[in-house]
Amino acid sequence: MSEKPQTTLNQADKPALPQASGEISLEEIRDVLQDNGYSANQRKAWLKEVLTELQDGKAKPRSRDREDLVEAVKHIIADHQESPPISDDTL
Repeated sequence: MSEKPQTTLNQADKPALPQASGEISLEEIRDVLQDNGYSANQRKAWLKEVLTELQDGKAKPRSRDREDLVEAVKHIIADHQESPPISDDTL
């Protein structure tokens, strides 16, 4: 069984999200998105952070190629937007 990712504390005792830096997997990303304890804004901000960390090389994919995981995160972000994306790095 794998270790739980490190977490960061959010304001007002909200549930902690896994840190975006370090190792990350698509399964962890999906777990965060499915967890009802996080608000839509928390998920959106965390996804942006994950994408930035992956693109900057600070986060490492566990089971995928970095570019594949970056594209998967971009796809998730695009699927959850209310309007068409303005650019690849904008929610």
